[in-house]
Amino acid sequence: MVVGFLECKVLCREIARRMGVAATTISRLETKWETEHTVAREDIQGRPRSTTADQDDRLLEFVRENPFCSSNEARMECNFPVTRRTARRRICAAGLQSRRAAIKEVLTESHRAACLAFAQTYLRKEDFWRKVIFSDEKTFSSTSSRPVRVYRPPNTRFDRRCIYDRPMSG
Repeated sequence: MVVGFLECKVLCREIARRMGVAATTISRLETKWETEHTVAREDIQGRPRSTTADQDDRLLEFVRENPFCSSNEARMECNFPVTRRTARRRICAAGLQSRRAAIKEVLTESHRAACLAFAQTYLRKEDFWRKVIFSDEKTFSSTSSRPVRVYRPPNTRFDRRCIYDRPMSG
């Protein structure tokens, strides 16, 4: 469309006003059109990939089998020949996101037995339950451990493979 205006010798300011762009943009296009008689950009290929499709597939297969590993651990295990940032990009491009894992406390048989004994002891004591205040539980820790991360597709937070099983303390 711009080329048609330029061929009809319409002023750059008038073309810019009609197109809703800056006059300098049209002026640059006019200069390019006058020198090359074209405004089409050459296709830019970019830098070639530094990994092969097989290497990418191996990395992704490892991450899918071990979703709680870090991108650096996966890179080292698969002998992925590039940086951990590139490894993260390949994992992310495959639709896997590094997210905070849902955590499930693993109950042992002794924990289950203690819960059952407590419930049976206080099941029929109505006076006891009138004095109880229920609230959400919150675990506090004095250690500086980081949250557990998991590579998973979107909307799969509570899929069995994406939940981290943590043994209960005490």
